[in-house]
Amino acid sequence: MSEEKKVTEEELNQIKKLQDSYLQVAYDFGQLAIEKIELQARIKKVEEVYETNAQHLQVLRNQEQELSTSLQEKYGSSTIDLETGVIK
Repeated sequence: MSEEKKVTEEELNQIKKLQDSYLQVAYDFGQLAIEKIELQARIKKVEEVYETNAQHLQVLRNQEQELSTSLQEKYGSSTIDLETGVIK
């Protein structure tokens, strides 16, 4: 019967160390994938809020323009003191 061939203890440790490193990298990739999914969900939420605020800003600009036009028609081109309401 022939004798079993074995790697040295050092070689076996190197193999195990590489295997552990591969497992760690695979785990890290999994964690990164989870973080990426969570970040994408946060980005989507931010984009939704951004779009809502952009629409609100446009509404405010339209309201400002309508009010400005109305006041100019009523009082002419002038300046209004926002503390007192006095037209100058």
